[in-house]
Amino acid sequence: MSAQSVELARPAAEAEEISDKVLFEISDWIDTETLARNILSELQWQGFKPTAENAREVWLSILSDLGDILSEGVKYASGLEE
Repeated sequence: MSAQSVELARPAAEAEEISDKVLFEISDWIDTETLARNILSELQWQGFKPTAENAREVWLSILSDLGDILSEGVKYASGLEE
């Protein structure tokens, strides 16, 4: 499993195609350096070495839970367009 190409399972029938324009717009504001810095800081704070391998393990763990996190985020977000 590549940390850079993990896709979450989605229902087979999607109501609409995801626009490349929207995808690229969102990709621009997802700050990977901030994510990396926070993972390394958390490793260090919890007493683990802030290494690339440890960070990768944490990131893969996050990705395995991301589908549930996204589902909950959408469920409880207010002001979403339908």
